[in-house]
Amino acid sequence: MRAPGARGPAPAPPAPRGGARPPPGVSLEVTSRGTASTLSLRLWPVTGGKPTLTRQGVAPVSGATTPGEPTQVEVALPGASWRVEAGSSLRVLVTSTDQTYAGPRAARADLVRLADLRLPGVEASALPGSGGGSLDAESLGVLAGIGVLALVLPGSALLRRRRRQQTPVRDDLSTVPLVVDHLVKTYSDGHRAVDDVSWRAGRGQVVGLLGPNGAGKTTTLRMVMGLISPDSGTVHVLGQQVSAGSPVLARVGALIEGPGFLPHLTGRQNLEAYWAATGRDDDEAGYDDVLQVAALGGAVDRPVRTYSQGMRQRLGIAQAMLGLPEVLVLDEPTNGLDPPQIAGLRPILDRYAAAGRTVVVSSHLLSEVELTCSHVVVMHAGRVITTGTVAELVDSADTTVVALAPGTTGVPALAAALRAVPGITQVEVDEDPGGPRLVLTAQVARADVVRAVAETGADIVGVSSRRQLEEVFLGVIAAASGGTSDGDPTSLTERLRQVRSR
Repeated sequence: MRAPGARGPAPAPPAPRGGARPPPGVSLEVTSRGTASTLSLRLWPVTGGKPTLTRQGVAPVSGATTPGEPTQVEVALPGASWRVEAGSSLRVLVTSTDQTYAGPRAARADLVRLADLRLPGVEASALPGSGGGSLDAESLGVLAGIGVLALVLPGSALLRRRRRQQTPVRDDLSTVPLVVDHLVKTYSDGHRAVDDVSWRAGRGQVVGLLGPNGAGKTTTLRMVMGLISPDSGTVHVLGQQVSAGSPVLARVGALIEGPGFLPHLTGRQNLEAYWAATGRDDDEAGYDDVLQVAALGGAVDRPVRTYSQGMRQRLGIAQAMLGLPEVLVLDEPTNGLDPPQIAGLRPILDRYAAAGRTVVVSSHLLSEVELTCSHVVVMHAGRVITTGTVAELVDSADTTVVALAPGTTGVPALAAALRAVPGITQVEVDEDPGGPRLVLTAQVARADVVRAVAETGADIVGVSSRRQLEEVFLGVIAAASGGTSDGDPTSLTERLRQVRSR
């Protein structure tokens, strides 16, 4: 394997002469499923746990491989001067793609293992001084950083693997698809994006995760997928705790913060490359089913760079559904979709959950959530303020919604007359485009309320006990913003009851 454009086989690192150190470099062992592999390497300094790309450069290497057999790859580290602070390290990032270079079109999966790391060094002797040749603080800092590099790079994969193996399995949660338990996430600027968030998603449920911008929905979903680590709290999928690279994530499909594809590949090739990377059999992918979800027609064989936002979004949903995972997590799946496509997604998610799987949808389209979801979790300012079924949230035993014929006049006078009826405590007028509506709160049976409206001579075209989810959502958010920041569940439940019965 060699860098693109190089002639002849990859040179082996020269043997040290006279005890001299070998040139700095990285030896990788690549086991590929394909007959050729292309990798991109970058060097990142890591300070305080935060990697920084200080030099805009990438080292691409490519070459022939024998499927299933390891191939040795030698990459020389650049000759440069690095300042590594005490407690810091250098990270070599190996990726299979890079925006700078067009990679091969054939699908493959690569297993990359660090075989050897050769650090730069020089022969030197101690200078005479008061410390008897002791190193100053700056030199100690540099050497400490190099020591961390030598220890972290070879051991990081093993450490992560051991942590995953030691993760306990919760037998009491083995039948629950998704459990979010007391998650907390605070960013470096002090902003607490998620504050003690807990909720569950069961089999056969379509759970809507609702909340205004900044409520912490996407941060929560990123922790659900192991993309970021919580400060505290846990996520369990079918009883197994989730962390970065957890094996149980193979049973979860996700579309988080928009789709990402290789622009030079077609839609079909992107799906095939994604599935090949899982290492699972092609027969389990279900390409035909997910391509029906994408509904791209002949465009599925065009490069993704020619796709509109809506086309990429549909392909991203299809990719998340590859293999029919038991838990499907979709972050704002309707972004870029037109109304017919949004309506077409609704029965797809309903059928998906009806087969015993679980769907979690984060969305701002409250009307669509009301039609699509069976359960909702409402978040505000990083906290869960209410959960429950959609039917429970929009239904109210003491509220009756009466729809009047379009063009009905004298509605304010009608409402005033109804307020005087014994047992009717409140009457609100809702000027809906489809015709005015009366929202009545009463202490008498709904039949008596409807009878009282009919006796006024009003033209009634519909009666319902349901309020729109948007009304409930805005009311609950207003209640949470108006004095329940202390997290008292009793007061919040009472406020929610008041909102639903207004």
